[in-house]
Amino acid sequence: MQRLIALAQQQMSRRGGPGGQSPLRTETVSGTTVYSVVVPGPIPLSPCWGVQDNRLLYAMSLDRLKKSLLGTTISRPLSSRPEIAALLKQPNPPFILSYTDMRATLKEAYPKIEPALAVVKSALDIDIEFPKLPPWSAIEPTLLPKVMQVRRDKEGIVFQVDQTLPGLDAVAAVPSVLPLLVPAVQQARGAARRVESQNDMKQLMLAMLNYETDHTAFPTAYSKAKNGKPGLSWRVYLLPYLEEQALFKSFHLDEPWDSPHNKKLIEKMPDVFRPNASKAPKGHTVYLAIRHQDGVIATPDKGAVRFRDIQDGSSNTIVMMRVPDANAVPWTKPDDFEVGANGDLPFAQWAQSGMKQLLVAFCDSSVQSIPITISAKTFRALCTKSGGEVIRLPRQGAEAPARPVPFGAP
Repeated sequence: MQRLIALAQQQMSRRGGPGGQSPLRTETVSGTTVYSVVVPGPIPLSPCWGVQDNRLLYAMSLDRLKKSLLGTTISRPLSSRPEIAALLKQPNPPFILSYTDMRATLKEAYPKIEPALAVVKSALDIDIEFPKLPPWSAIEPTLLPKVMQVRRDKEGIVFQVDQTLPGLDAVAAVPSVLPLLVPAVQQARGAARRVESQNDMKQLMLAMLNYETDHTAFPTAYSKAKNGKPGLSWRVYLLPYLEEQALFKSFHLDEPWDSPHNKKLIEKMPDVFRPNASKAPKGHTVYLAIRHQDGVIATPDKGAVRFRDIQDGSSNTIVMMRVPDANAVPWTKPDDFEVGANGDLPFAQWAQSGMKQLLVAFCDSSVQSIPITISAKTFRALCTKSGGEVIRLPRQGAEAPARPVPFGAP
């Protein structure tokens, strides 16, 4: 014990207390050396301890430990108290028993609660007014002793605590409870992120349908610059339908997306192209069109697709999807999600990073989540506008009954 005390004094002296003094104090009370730690600040706490005979005594205030050492807190044996006597008379009495006089304990701590809250408020720099605590006279009558017992029964070991308000046991349980809450919190956050992305994609699809109404065709994947190079992405041409007319007029439409002028506008990306939870670089979007040889968003060489060209049905044809942050692209760049006729799709790699659902938008402006375990064959079929495939769309990880894709239905 003396070695531990010496080590503590050495470490605390390096930090120093008020006025350069060591925060660890010693004094003798009724023949017992008492050690106490001076806590700076407005909270009147002073953790202290001492060894008397074969007992280790500790308290959160020096006055309380002194009372215990001087015998002024001992009134009668615990076995004479009704709560304890009833437990000891049981056929199977507890082998560990603890009794806490909550009135005596909280009477000392109660005046320190408001100063402690003030310190917390200052430390966290939060603008909040804590309610004023009721007077101690209103609290004291409601407090009953806290009794903790550990006993054996036929099913094992029973740990039981009876008290009228949460104590340190509730605080101690927090580390055990938090891991149980994490999955639920993550699930709720994931749902909130999906809802935000769904709203973004619905807004983009409505803009795309309005574009189709005005131009009698969907936008092509990109425009062509006057030098023949790829110009600006389809996303730029939706700006007038997203209440971004001024930004649209700022672009030089006859120049490539990365021309000195157009490149400066990447940082002005509207919020609808990037959900708040995305960690993609500034000016990058996670909403990419499907690029397929029989897709709706075609290259300029193939020509713009009209609504009546969607022979597989607008509710069966995917136009757009959300990709992981790692696959985000500059929003003005003519870059999208390529779906080739053969080969694997990156969904397995996305699943390894924690992604469980694919968020996709169909030509009828509906946005749906489909399992990331969808087969490449089925996904490719959903990306064609006139493939005439029979699709088995997976639902909740299982394949739904076969349903033919209607021909000629909008």
